[in-house]
Amino acid sequence: MNGTAEKTANVSYSLNEFRKSLAVPLLDGEFAFGTGMTDPVWRCAVRAEDFVRFGSGTAGRPPKKSAMALFRTGTDLVVGFFFTEPEAERTRPPENTPGATVWHGDHAELHFGSMGPDPWLLQLCIGITGIRFDSSGADIWQSAVFETKEGWGAEVKIPLAMLLLTEGGMAFNLCRGSLKSGEFSCWSPLRKRFHEVENFGELLFADYGTVSFLRGGVAASSPLTREAFERLRNTWEIPAGRVIHGPYVSAPDAGSVCISWETAGRVPAYLEYRKKGSDEPPRRADSSKRSGILASECTHFVRLTGLAPETEYEFTLFSLTPVTDAPVRSGEPHVFKTLPPPGKDFSFFCVTDLHSDAVFLSRAMETVEAREAAFHLLLGDNLSHAAGREALYRGVIDPIVEVNRSSGRDIPLVFVRGNHEQLGVFATEFFRVMRHPSGRTWYAFSCGSVFFVILDSGDDKSDSPERPLFSNTEMLAEEREFLARLVRESSWEKALFRIVFIHIPPFTEEDVQSEVVRPLAFAGTPPDIMFSGHWHAYARIDKNAAAFADTTAQTLKDRVRGLLPMPFPRIAPGTDNVLSCRVSGNRLDVSVLRLARNGEKSVADTLTVFAGEK
Repeated sequence: MNGTAEKTANVSYSLNEFRKSLAVPLLDGEFAFGTGMTDPVWRCAVRAEDFVRFGSGTAGRPPKKSAMALFRTGTDLVVGFFFTEPEAERTRPPENTPGATVWHGDHAELHFGSMGPDPWLLQLCIGITGIRFDSSGADIWQSAVFETKEGWGAEVKIPLAMLLLTEGGMAFNLCRGSLKSGEFSCWSPLRKRFHEVENFGELLFADYGTVSFLRGGVAASSPLTREAFERLRNTWEIPAGRVIHGPYVSAPDAGSVCISWETAGRVPAYLEYRKKGSDEPPRRADSSKRSGILASECTHFVRLTGLAPETEYEFTLFSLTPVTDAPVRSGEPHVFKTLPPPGKDFSFFCVTDLHSDAVFLSRAMETVEAREAAFHLLLGDNLSHAAGREALYRGVIDPIVEVNRSSGRDIPLVFVRGNHEQLGVFATEFFRVMRHPSGRTWYAFSCGSVFFVILDSGDDKSDSPERPLFSNTEMLAEEREFLARLVRESSWEKALFRIVFIHIPPFTEEDVQSEVVRPLAFAGTPPDIMFSGHWHAYARIDKNAAAFADTTAQTLKDRVRGLLPMPFPRIAPGTDNVLSCRVSGNRLDVSVLRLARNGEKSVADTLTVFAGEK
């Protein structure tokens, strides 16, 4: 499938093999409304008689003929229909009966709508006696019912202002109710109810060739027929439940992980998981429940808890089909490994400032150091600009998922928000794609005997009245309070190592981040090391040092002055660096690797920290 076709307008929720379509012609000139479809204008309308029985979605033709015709003007959509119905079998609502409605007699229901990107549904009903129903309450449309010896029908004129188009079209269905014979039929097959916008057909307000180009990027060499268009569209439509991004494992902690994925459309979803190779029945974990119902979403997020340490688990994704709620399995099982228990050796891997460099990211994730790690950490500025979820997926998540898929194991991800993740209209999409169960971008977790702290450095510019979007001052104050409490907790004090990550490094007294991390500097037990990014060039400041280490890039030595000493070393990898850190017994070995474009690795710097080192 080409990239042009992968868009919301092409997502299909339909259970039908083919979605029916009608290109509605635009007709100029005057016409007489209410002639029982005898005005000459009806000869130019598009017609359809392929009605089917209601229910089960079968294509069985009903015994009585139904037909419809449609055209449009510059202001209205005009629909005409005629239902074959002998006089003796027609049912009329009882006259002068309180509460009698359109559904007490033979009737037609016209349904319009869309599943997205802006969902809507409009129901207009016309009874054989002219009685009407309008789900919008607007009642600004016209109808004229007529009867003949063969049956009954109506002309309906609907202002275009009542309808919404999505790339030249809208969902549509015409349904028939014949009460005495118990015959219910519809133009587009339905399963359970007339309101199934998922299974409606579609009206097109352009010719089939134009819509083909708009939707699928396919330019027709000759005019397309309805049948040819429906077959072609079937090749580019995307089932709503298809997994288009992920799954990926993130936010690991002792005994827990989170799993995220995105489907093409909004569907209820869940996963089933168990220990790899186990015969025990899988457990189910729902993506999202709201007040007793499994919510329909595109982005799905599940947190698994109570997991055994350093154990492989397998999980399988499921979605529910629209209307019938039948479970559909999405692909083969995926495998992840939980974090090791206290006292166990492990390593972790880190990259920073990717700025959507998917090629470098893939190369980094393919290294031996990355594949052996207990988790991968992305240290911020994954993008240059928050251009929506798709940018986060294609620029960051998808390359990682692809490497994981080829290796057969999903390694958990830890996300640090950088300043560039705050830029753009879709900056808050970070909380959908790179979310943490706390709902915050600063938190702590444990792996083995190590206590990790993730901080959010905010933007690299100060809040001001000229920048009303940002409230980083408030956020950083919350983080400072969070750290002040954290360093007094037993989990901090008793950890073998304490490691802190923050995107913008606190190098100088003027750095806002220096004030944020001040509780760490004065803690009874300070961190053992801090990792940052942001500068795009390698930097290292040793414990209590007021100058950069010799391995620091000269550009930073020339640019950054007045370094603030801290009672722990600080390392900031450059854009061509990756970090591989191993905890073995009471030592932490940090390897700063330079990863060339051709895939070659070299050691840029190393540092060893011993537990309890003063």
